[in-house]
Amino acid sequence: MIHDPVVEEVRCVKEKIAAQYGYDVRKIAKAMRAQQRRQERKKAASAPPARRSRKK
Repeated sequence: MIHDPVVEEVRCVKEKIAAQYGYDVRKIAKAMRAQQRRQERKKAASAPPARRSRKK
């Protein structure tokens, strides 16, 4: 089997997150959804909506 450092790092992070939430899938999902909501707020607040030019 080929050793891929990127895959190894992803598995390590996955294991740390799972351990942090007691390997409870529902707790992990709830935490990830909360994190996603926080990140979406940051994106929305950082840039105003794009203006469209009108063709004549």
